[in-house]
Amino acid sequence: MAEVAFALFAVLLGCLLVLRFSTLEILEISSVFAVGTLFGIGFCSCLFFLCRLLFPGIAHLSLWLESLLFLLVTADLIRTRRRLNFHWPRLSGLELSLGALLVLAIAIGTFAMFSAYRLNPQGQWDAWSIWNLRAKFLTAEGPLVARAWSPLLTGTHPEYPLLLSAFVGRCWQYSGTTTAAAPIATSYLFWIALLAVAASGMAKLRSLPVGLIFALVLATTPRLLHEAVSQYADIPLAAFMLTSIMLLLQKQPLWAGFFAGFAGFTKDEGILFAAVFVLIVLLFERVQFVSALMGIVVPACLFVGFKLFLAPAKVSLLAHSSFAGLTDLARYGQIAAAFFGELGDMMLGGYHPLYPVVVMALLLGLDRSHWAQWKIPMTVCALLCAGFLAVYLVTPNDLSWQLGTSLSRVLVQLWPIFIFTSFLSLRTHASLSKQAVSK
Repeated sequence: MAEVAFALFAVLLGCLLVLRFSTLEILEISSVFAVGTLFGIGFCSCLFFLCRLLFPGIAHLSLWLESLLFLLVTADLIRTRRRLNFHWPRLSGLELSLGALLVLAIAIGTFAMFSAYRLNPQGQWDAWSIWNLRAKFLTAEGPLVARAWSPLLTGTHPEYPLLLSAFVGRCWQYSGTTTAAAPIATSYLFWIALLAVAASGMAKLRSLPVGLIFALVLATTPRLLHEAVSQYADIPLAAFMLTSIMLLLQKQPLWAGFFAGFAGFTKDEGILFAAVFVLIVLLFERVQFVSALMGIVVPACLFVGFKLFLAPAKVSLLAHSSFAGLTDLARYGQIAAAFFGELGDMMLGGYHPLYPVVVMALLLGLDRSHWAQWKIPMTVCALLCAGFLAVYLVTPNDLSWQLGTSLSRVLVQLWPIFIFTSFLSLRTHASLSKQAVSK
């Protein structure tokens, strides 16, 4: 299980970097773990890819650099004696109950996921034919690394970004084995980090009960569990996108930019998100634009450089698109029907993850005083939906096939942002109490 140990080392390094360089006033364990896990994976993946690309003949160069950085950051933390400013509030009965429910949901989800892993350790089709296949090529010696984006990989999308494949390949190269433990550990870490980001981020922005319910909704969304087990790149993309938005709202533009860039290096849909992120900062957070640009620039250079200079040339979608689809009302209807069909398929045993959102909306109502926060994720969600809709309208492929093979995963990518936007727009119990007192 050495692959798992190296995956956890990336998490530890990420947590130390967040602890050392974050400017958050209160660094709680949940925040450090949530942001640190995702940052460690993204950072180590990008470092591994750069080392394999620029110095393919130097074995384990990225491991030596990671180890050196780990020692330097640890020594600096000891020298400066920087401590976590722990915040241990007295938990109410409601918060304890919600916390217990979240732990139970995670335990059940973990049991279900690892039962599925045992039955199918290689993941679904795209896992072993795209992401994990390219991870194995990235562990090759010398110039053979270029196989990871070879045009000979017909039908396996060699033009896809490499963050997920690079991280799995990193764990394989460091451990000297290529077992299923690396992609399994990676997929599980992304799922846990997504829940941790949801809980800790919403707790900071709104309240702890809302944060726990948000994480609980995500933990009990069957589609998210299914996609995590499949070992695809959609859960990692969803985690990076949600973290980027949350950090931007917490006035952490540099860190938000990093995660937007990681999203772009994870999947093609993440490139759309990175562009939307830059636009959102220009529209709503211009004061933070320079810092956000500093964060996104390094990972953006990776995915832009990869697309321009390494990935095999691919005929642009626009070259064969039928723009007549933009005015074809039948296509709009077909897309809408497929979307609501996918939304309905999220029902499991009489439970739908939208039920808690509806209940909370009825109980709490909207809080217009938080419009400045609410408008950012809402605009992100709207622009991403518009982008995906435009692709479906003009795609030269058979629309039924395109929807059937991609819409469920697009919904997984958008789901955390949609639920986050819904919860962020609601009043909290504290605001209701203040309103009652004022009356």
